[in-house]
Amino acid sequence: MSRTLLIIGGGIAGTTVAEEVRKIDAERRIIILDAESAPLYSRVLLPHYIKGKVAREKVFLKTEQWYIDQHIERLSVTATAIDRAARLVSTNDGQAIAYNDLVITTGTQPRRLESDEHFYLATIEDADCLVAELQRAEGPTTGFVYGGGFIACEFVNIFAHYGLPATVFLRGNGFWNGVLPEDAQLVIENLLVAGGVTVRTNEDQTSFAAAALPATLMGVGIGSPADFSLAERAGLACHDGIICDEYLRTGDEHVFVAGDVARRESAFFGRAVRFANWQNAQMQGRALGKTLLGTPTKPPEVSTYSTNILGTPIVFIGDVEKAAADEIRTIALSSTTSEHHYLRDGKLMGAVLIGEVTKRAALTARIGQ
Repeated sequence: MSRTLLIIGGGIAGTTVAEEVRKIDAERRIIILDAESAPLYSRVLLPHYIKGKVAREKVFLKTEQWYIDQHIERLSVTATAIDRAARLVSTNDGQAIAYNDLVITTGTQPRRLESDEHFYLATIEDADCLVAELQRAEGPTTGFVYGGGFIACEFVNIFAHYGLPATVFLRGNGFWNGVLPEDAQLVIENLLVAGGVTVRTNEDQTSFAAAALPATLMGVGIGSPADFSLAERAGLACHDGIICDEYLRTGDEHVFVAGDVARRESAFFGRAVRFANWQNAQMQGRALGKTLLGTPTKPPEVSTYSTNILGTPIVFIGDVEKAAADEIRTIALSSTTSEHHYLRDGKLMGAVLIGEVTKRAALTARIGQ
């Protein structure tokens, strides 16, 4: 009897695992439990779809027919419990699905405010709602953004694209409080102000909500914690993610993890790290697929991620958690550009580039060595 590979999560990490295994193993039963109704789509492309630069259908990376052709069962259900002793996963529609190998790719879940009047950028449904609001005949006249990270940047860019005056409400002193030193945060603030964006620091949800006007469009991007509650209830080691080794194996020999929820023990970085970005999730999915086929494979150690704010590129390379660095060294700094290196035990562990990003490949290679 063929083995059953059960994957919780139908995003890029989980789907890539399934795809890699199916390339080699035509017999193994592969089941994906996907809490979303739609097949795999690119979250990276959602802002481009909202701005009208990419057609909605181009956002989707797989079709329902693709899963059928690959003999991959994609079930639009939510996993509710894992019984590791019996190797069963329960779902919200009453099923109990047996597995030989289980892969958890539950990713992250955005923090949401109680009001229904706010907009988010986590799902295709979120994007559809925002598009509908922006296209209304009497659309919004101003845009408010609550948050200081990747999603907040995307809201700023979307509002700028539609010519909406924008105000950013930051819960701390600047963007990426847990990553950037103050001088780099000031560079981003300079870019925003030069682009006509009003920046309000050290604000809370109450002041954000109180500032709303009848025609204000309110975008929220206040972080997306790892969604590891299912694994934690199953008794797997968790701390800001699901703990796994360098090969994405958990403490249970039949349970693996990949993507944004994976907190991977890294001899390279000397600590457990969790990189939450699209490219890293895809790379981990490819590596884990090979491991499940019998060839233990480590995903790349150094993750990179890029975004932009009002057209200025921002690149994050490697381990850039501010609290984990012994020193954050300013290499270059102007009012609109900066380069910072993150060192630990005298070794370069990460870097952030704002504005001038031509060193991206060289720094990635340098950190990787």
